[in-house]
Amino acid sequence: MYIRTKKVKGYEYAYLVENKWKAKEDKKGARQKVKKYLGRVLSYNIENNYSFFEFTDIQDINLYLGNKDYEQVLKDLIAWEFSRHRINDDVLVYHDKCKVIKDNREVCVRLNNGMLCSLTLKRLLMFDGKGSEPEVGKRLARAFVEAGIDVPQEVFIGLFEKVFRGEE
Repeated sequence: MYIRTKKVKGYEYAYLVENKWKAKEDKKGARQKVKKYLGRVLSYNIENNYSFFEFTDIQDINLYLGNKDYEQVLKDLIAWEFSRHRINDDVLVYHDKCKVIKDNREVCVRLNNGMLCSLTLKRLLMFDGKGSEPEVGKRLARAFVEAGIDVPQEVFIGLFEKVFRGEE
């Protein structure tokens, strides 16, 4: 499954779709089935290109990662991306409810090469660190890319260690 966007009357909307292969005689090929409506897509450009370390004023990455749990670091990363893209306070992220909201409606925020929406936020917040080390690393990296969060390498390694070792 993946996120697909569609333009309707000048606005862009996001859907979770699933591909299925149809092998009938007259209609071979992939067919998409919409699984869930995700919301209107809001696009922003990077306007401030300062680093995560500048934004959070981190002097010692090990001390920072040692004092914060996975969810707190994730909140800082989202706040940094919102600040870099100058996303107003009218787009709200409810971590406890796994929701991204604007004007009381769920939305998808296009960040970098991904989309932060309720689905991708939930995948990050409910991430399961079970499996082999390479498998967990790939899944965690994919979750961040899909959400559009550009995680610095040192921070990613620290988060990976937290979820892989169950230190959340």
